[in-house]
Amino acid sequence: MDRNQAHADEQKPLLDRLGVEQRDGLFYYHGKGYHSLSDIPFGKK
Repeated sequence: MDRNQAHADEQKPLLDRLGVEQRDGLFYYHGKGYHSLSDIPFGKK
């Protein structure tokens, strides 16, 4: 398990509240896929 996956598993309840979905090795937020949680522009438009 890679570091991003381990972090995502630990943060699953928070990710659910923020609307982040994980599938196919990517993190999806507002319909766009990101390779890392740190790439997601939370709060930015």
